[in-house]
Amino acid sequence: MNEILFGEYYPNFKFDFREPEAIIYIQNFYKNYPNGKEYYGDRFENIMNMLTDTNLRQDNITPVMVVNDYKKFFENLRAYYEEIVDKYWKRSPYSNFPVYEMENCFTDIWLRATPHDFNNPERFLEKQVMLARDRTLEKYDDEVSLGPVEKFDNNILCVKNGYARTWDEALREFQITIYDKEHYDNERMVYKPQYLLPVIRYGIYETDGRKVCYIGSVQNTLRVHPLASHEAVRKKIDRSKYSVNQGVSQEDIEGIELKQIIALSIFFNILNKEGITDFEVPALPVLDYDYHIKRNEKLLRDFNKRWTTEEQAEYPLRYEEEREYLESNYGKEDLVSKIKTERLMKTMSRMLHHYQNGEVTSYPWDADSMMHFRVPVIKSKNDINGNFLKKLYDVVAGKREREDMEI
Repeated sequence: MNEILFGEYYPNFKFDFREPEAIIYIQNFYKNYPNGKEYYGDRFENIMNMLTDTNLRQDNITPVMVVNDYKKFFENLRAYYEEIVDKYWKRSPYSNFPVYEMENCFTDIWLRATPHDFNNPERFLEKQVMLARDRTLEKYDDEVSLGPVEKFDNNILCVKNGYARTWDEALREFQITIYDKEHYDNERMVYKPQYLLPVIRYGIYETDGRKVCYIGSVQNTLRVHPLASHEAVRKKIDRSKYSVNQGVSQEDIEGIELKQIIALSIFFNILNKEGITDFEVPALPVLDYDYHIKRNEKLLRDFNKRWTTEEQAEYPLRYEEEREYLESNYGKEDLVSKIKTERLMKTMSRMLHHYQNGEVTSYPWDADSMMHFRVPVIKSKNDINGNFLKKLYDVVAGKREREDMEI
């Protein structure tokens, strides 16, 4: 709470606990906290002053989260933390759970909250727990080969259900890798030549008896090890991606990253096999813009502190990498906001051009802060517009057919 209410590099917001007993509960917690005054000084008192401030909403600037059921609020937060610990052991080789992972859990979760979530955080947390517990795509937790793709010069398409971080838009990320066909079967190679398509950060939860896929972001990633980076595979994908625009109007081409369309098509096809037809995409979360402003200020501060003249001379390549990263991020809050709202929504609308039987069921602010759409079960590749994406469907469908034959 101290970081959320007062942190210099965190987008601050306030809590409005509507039940009087909630304040008493928190007061008693702080009162009975072991050595609280010794370790935390006036921090507890400052928090309570903020929580009991009767002028909570007067500044009209700082967002306010309204908590109507504090027991449900804290219980769902506890359950979410339990899932974060579980996922840490699955993605990390380390034997200790660091304090910073705990702190990140309790601050970063709010970065996904939309305006509707700020008015019903109990439901928001309940949904986050369901997203964290879902096991729908666990069969892909170990990387799965879908086979060669003709459009990619028969290089090998593989998928993996990976783990994102607490500050990402969702806890799971679907990773799609294209491996160089000449080296894919070489078991002695530690870093096989490869290229990563944009990752899809997602979660799946159940409501009204059906599963819904939440897509938080589709983003490029730099997680390929330098020794595994493969220029020839990248160039092949860069050349072939433009055929995705076949038969598409200029309006639906502008502002679209074609590799995201390719990645989403593979993802949609896999979800189709699971019978998942409902999707939702959030409008810009409440804290996102302020988060990137403060994050960039911290990036600049840390960069200037780290890179003294002596350090620049000793590690020139590393210095250039971090300088380029800073320049590509600093002051780009408006661009990030546009990418996370307009561009993501437009990308999903473009997907519905290709998945022609799909339809938007509601736009942000119609019912909530989400874009909701549905893609009915694909009966054949003829339900898809575009030869490129039809061939990708065949690759995914072929994998399922091979599995059925083995069974």
